Amino acid sequence: MQKKINMDLWLSRIGLALIFWYCLLASIFFSYFAQKHVTFDFVPFPIFVGEIVMFICFLLLVCIDMGGHAINRRTKILLSIYFGWVGIRALINYHYDGPLTCRNAALFYYPIFAVFAYCFYKKARIPRKMLMSLAFLAAGILFLKMMVFWYWWTYFILLVIAVWNTKSVKWRWLGWFFLVCILLLGKEYLYKGPRAHVVSVFGSVVFLVVYFGFLLAKQRKYLVLSGLLVSLFVFIMGIFFFSDRRDIDSVIYIKEMISTYKMFDKRIQESKETYVPAKIKVQLYNPKEPPSSPSITQVASIKNVVQCRMREGQTFDLDEGDIMFRLFVWRDMACELIEKRAWWGFSFGHPQRSRSLEVLGWASLEWSRDGWIAPHNSFFHIIYRAGILGIGLVGGIFFMIGKLIKDFFNMNSVGGGLLVGVLIYWLILSNFFVILEFPYNAIIFWSLFGIAMEYRSRLKKILKGAH
Repeated sequence: MQKKINMDLWLSRIGLALIFWYCLLASIFFSYFAQKHVTFDFVPFPIFVGEIVMFICFLLLVCIDMGGHAINRRTKILLSIYFGWVGIRALINYHYDGPLTCRNAALFYYPIFAVFAYCFYKKARIPRKMLMSLAFLAAGILFLKMMVFWYWWTYFILLVIAVWNTKSVKWRWLGWFFLVCILLLGKEYLYKGPRAHVVSVFGSVVFLVVYFGFLLAKQRKYLVLSGLLVSLFVFIMGIFFFSDRRDIDSVIYIKEMISTYKMFDKRIQESKETYVPAKIKVQLYNPKEPPSSPSITQVASIKNVVQCRMREGQTFDLDEGDIMFRLFVWRDMACELIEKRAWWGFSFGHPQRSRSLEVLGWASLEWSRDGWIAPHNSFFHIIYRAGILGIGLVGGIFFMIGKLIKDFFNMNSVGGGLLVGVLIYWLILSNFFVILEFPYNAIIFWSLFGIAMEYRSRLKKILKGAH
């Protein structure tokens, strides 16, 4: 008798594989891969590889839901309302404001990857051998240092989860030894690079120490808890020994940062009356000069130029690594929302400009070329585009993270705590970089978010069955 093929199982595995390979290639090739696209005569804008993956995953999810109810009715209604709002608003904004709408709408439709990952992971039943094979692949990428630096922490924590779930004691000890070697060989990925990356790793480490500290205290494993605290102390000492001293000083010496802010703000206010925004053509993206992620050495050299020119009071283009750049952009966003009374946010196609940056001549290569500037804070950007609703959306993200922490802690979950540690890294990074807007960052975050949600549901069912 011929065995019946489980279509839901294989469609889910295909969907997970698509997401996995997209994230893997994006972590290695970054925007060079993400900007691959196709064009059609009947579509007036390019369709990027991330959107192609999204469309295929949507078709797979529809097929799965038709056969096995992957999503309950209430959730389906809520998701339909949300993504229906995104779609209708994007169509209206595109009609009036043009293709830039597509870029900013992505900030609101990339969360669909959380839905994809949740449903696919729920149905896929990935064999342990396949998971171990993926862990070996991640270990190889970590060892060879092939990934962009801000994916390193995600790879590392996922590998920790794989080692923890290894059944063989021998392989587990071998895995711990390999992880220690990766830490020693790749310490620059912990302590170098942009300051926001180091701060995000630090925030993630502090969360993990607190989470597992309370977990160990609850189980009265005080000796292991002591070792955990010693590890945190060693990590903090590593920041002072291996990180750029000027980065540490810029965080510690707040008074100097405030005085620098006032110095530049004075120049902005002096030019307030004479400033006239230049008329610049708005572009969806720049195909001739695709943005790439700088290496750790390049980041260090950029910081040197920025800090020297700030001391001299000069203008510069290499200022995106500095907090002053962000503070002025964020202030201008808030002022624009208040002045225009945009309580429901600005159109997805509205080109966001920063008067302060244009007066100072900062990042002129970007805004003079594209006609807009990225906010470098995904949460402010959500509020800028959706207003009061955006505040609710940001609050919803953090509410769900809090629920995950609470539930994983109550279930004494090691893997769940580690997964949330990865999400917290990306959330902190989202305060300083363009993270939830770009597919090579957003897809990996939302996919892990969806997997964490399903993993929580799975643990609850296991505990309920045990009782």
